[in-house]
Amino acid sequence: MNVRDATYSDIDMVCDLLADAFYDDVLIKSAFPVPERRKDALRSFFRIYGEIALKKGGIIIDENNSGALMYLHYDSENITDEIILKQFQDEYSPDYAVMAFLMHKLSAYHPKTPHYYIFVLAIPGQEYGMDVIGALLRRLHVLQDKAGIPCYAECTAMRVQKLASRLGYQHAGFPLCIEGFPELYPILRNPQ
Repeated sequence: MNVRDATYSDIDMVCDLLADAFYDDVLIKSAFPVPERRKDALRSFFRIYGEIALKKGGIIIDENNSGALMYLHYDSENITDEIILKQFQDEYSPDYAVMAFLMHKLSAYHPKTPHYYIFVLAIPGQEYGMDVIGALLRRLHVLQDKAGIPCYAECTAMRVQKLASRLGYQHAGFPLCIEGFPELYPILRNPQ
């Protein structure tokens, strides 16, 4: 399966794909509890991160536009929590307050050294899910290994954490418990 780096012209498609994929996600429901506003709020939320990712990381999509992986390159000069919070303030909507709080809390658990952060990986529908996930992650792993830095993410389900272990990820500590949200399961892949 072929994958490619998304460009700014792909941002609407990527945001639609992510909004569809995460509409019923337990974490997203906690942050965006009003069903009637959730899809539009998600599109806007993912656009904020998508624009940051295109400048400070990347978005990888598969050849059929059926899956997307959005990642950020965290280091003290490229991207920090403050950069993201500033973007939230510039684009502020009441829907983002809860997510801004969550993202701020999660950043405390990130590796303290430069790393890639998988912000989101989504495959709406599961017909070819593992093939797409594998292709997207392999592309990121090539970049990660070349950069020689770890790759970090949080999973919303323990089953996803177990699945990630088959792709070279290790448990990165205890489940993360942030008040008002379901547990998250951190994973880490060291460069090969």
